Amino acid sequence: MKRSMVFLCLLLSSGVHAQNDSPLKASLEWLASQLPDSTEYRFEKTKIAFAGCRHRDYSLMFIQPLSDRVDLEAGVTYAKGVLNWGVYSQRLSATTLQITPRFRVNENLSVGVGWEKQQAPRFQAGVSTDVRLPSSERVSVTSRWLLDNQAHQVDVEISRQRWQASAATGSWFERGDVDTRVTLSYQRLF
Repeated sequence: MKRSMVFLCLLLSSGVHAQNDSPLKASLEWLASQLPDSTEYRFEKTKIAFAGCRHRDYSLMFIQPLSDRVDLEAGVTYAKGVLNWGVYSQRLSATTLQITPRFRVNENLSVGVGWEKQQAPRFQAGVSTDVRLPSSERVSVTSRWLLDNQAHQVDVEISRQRWQASAATGSWFERGDVDTRVTLSYQRLF
C-alpha cells in the first residue's frame, strides 16, 4: 500500500512543476483542483521522535455533502514507526481505510454509521523473524454534539472491531475475537 501511495503521489505531481513546492504539496494542490467545490479535504501529517523512537502518521480525509443533511466522510491513513534500541529494533507500518455516512439531525447534532478496514500491519523485529499481524474490520455508530457555537465537540461512539483469525488457539488476538467499545471524546476547536 505504501508503494501505491508513493506511486500515486508521484503520478499526480509529475505534470506539475513548481520550483519551491514538494511533490506531496503539488499532488495535494492538484487533487484539490480536481475535486468538486463542495468537497472538503484535509491532509494531516503528525510525527513524534525521541532517542530510539520515530513515528509518523499521514491522513487524507474527505467530506462530500450528498444532500442538505447527509455527508459522506472517507479517509485513508498510513502510519509507520521505528523503535531502535541496538539489537532490539522494530519497524511497524499499517494502512487504514474508513467510510462514514453522517446524518445531521440539526445544526448541533449528527449521527454516523462507519466502516473501517485496516490492512494487516507489517511488523519487523531485528532479532527475530517477521511477525504476522492480522487485518481488522471495524463497524461503529457515532453521535457528535457541537456545543457553544461549535467551539466544543463531544463524540460518543459504540464500535465493534474484529480481527482476522490467524490461529485456532492462542490469545484472543490470534483467535480473531471481537473488541467492543464505548468511547467518549471531547475536543476544543480553536
